Amino acid sequence: MKLLQQGASTYTWVAATVSAQSSATYQLATDQLVMDIGGFTGSDPAPTLSEFKKYVRQGKIHYFISNGRGSF
Repeated sequence: MKLLQQGASTYTWVAATVSAQSSATYQLATDQLVMDIGGFTGSDPAPTLSEFKKYVRQGKIHYFISNGRGSF
């Protein structure tokens, strides 16, 4: 969790992971924003792949945390 908190103020999201169920754990542990790709269950098309790539290019997301689902 310390890695997520390092430089947290320079990112919109300290990490992105699939589903709100996964992101909640990291948000509660770090008190930082974590993007939940796919909404609550990870099945919603939000953000789109092109939006996600744009956020990465813009430096808004620090890490991607894979939960082994192979969704993105």
